Amino acid sequence: GENIYCAMVFIMVYSSTIAAIVWFVILTYAFHTSFEAYGKIHDKSDKKNSYFHLLAWSIPFVLTVVTFTSTKIEGSSVTGICYVTRTDPIARGLLVVFPILLGAILGGYYLAR
Repeated sequence: GENIYCAMVFIMVYSSTIAAIVWFVILTYAFHTSFEAYGKIHDKSDKKNSYFHLLAWSIPFVLTVVTFTSTKIEGSSVTGICYVTRTDPIARGLLVVFPILLGAILGGYYLAR
């Protein structure tokens, strides 16, 4: 019973975090294109809506499945949240830090450009 709750908490927290990062990049891209070609944004973004949704939900799904099957998840008795282990810095870096940094860099690029 305890492992099921840990798995459910991990899936909700991790997939929501990755989805928020992907949506941030998509929104900054849309923001960038709206200022780049004012007046043509509706044509550009309407055609890409399905791709935006596909990316925004498939990337978190794939990363969640990969992380979940890698057995690098541990629970914290202090916070009550199960997340990627802190004892394996490579797993933590690849599965948590890298996606967050990549999203911040891409989002920052579209905001600054």
